[in-house]
Amino acid sequence: MKPVNRDIEKHLMLAAKSFPATVVTGPRRSGKTYLLKRLLPAAEYYLFEDPDIISRFRQDPQGFLDGVKPPVILDEIQNLPEVFNYVRSRIDAHPRKMGQWFLTGSQEAGLMRNVTESMAGRAAVLQLRPLSTRESPKVNLFRGAIPRLWRGQVRAAMVQCIRADLSRAGRAAGDGRARPRDVSAVPGLDRGADGAIAQQDDDRRGNHVFRQSLPQVRPAG
Repeated sequence: MKPVNRDIEKHLMLAAKSFPATVVTGPRRSGKTYLLKRLLPAAEYYLFEDPDIISRFRQDPQGFLDGVKPPVILDEIQNLPEVFNYVRSRIDAHPRKMGQWFLTGSQEAGLMRNVTESMAGRAAVLQLRPLSTRESPKVNLFRGAIPRLWRGQVRAAMVQCIRADLSRAGRAAGDGRARPRDVSAVPGLDRGADGAIAQQDDDRRGNHVFRQSLPQVRPAG
């Protein structure tokens, strides 16, 4: 399958030439890992969701990083926020080496707090959004050609908005509940075998595939 060129690519490569570290944030399944692996095929890769890797790092952080040969991709670093302090010390030891550390994370609020505190002046921060209509002709709400991956997320976002509106209306009327039958009556939403509307994971909320905006490259801090 032909890879999709992302608008963020030129910003990412510019950041790699200008900063020792690059942090890529964004929702799950937006393509952060795939993008970095495609643009940096020679980079080492460590997934900080792997229990073995997490255990190895926590037992001996310095020894773990001693075995890492940059450039390296550290994926899902929100699971090990202490890694920022150790990476910072490595950067400070060789401040003129650019494009050494590439970090990704999905929980943006907590991730950015650690970046601001530990990586100020050392890292560029980019946000990768889901595919836009500019990046892929398959992303088109008007033709109904949203890739299968996103259809459930759009439906889930619609359901959540409807539930919130009904809940507010119920409270205003003195009834604090949003009745399931009110939501299930909305046409065009898929239902499971038991008649309930399929819910998506909380971390997929807000993945609006029809948003188009170029990412901003900004230094941490």
